[in-house]
Amino acid sequence: MTKLTDLEIIELMNDVDEKLAAQYNATLVLTGYGEYLETFNDYPENVQNLILNQDISGIFKNVETNEADYFDLTFG
Repeated sequence: MTKLTDLEIIELMNDVDEKLAAQYNATLVLTGYGEYLETFNDYPENVQNLILNQDISGIFKNVETNEADYFDLTFG
């Protein structure tokens, strides 16, 4: 995977979030102090690659729930 700077990851996550909102009325649930950065780093590599490619439908299908039993996407 291409090594991105922290700022590039934050900008990428923001772009992806905006596209998810436009296409699915959904937003990413952010975790940790770094929000976009920490959330990205917590995702498995396959989801990180979907985000890098801005594959919005793939992200939507692959970002589901975690062990804490809450959704990684919220709607509205």
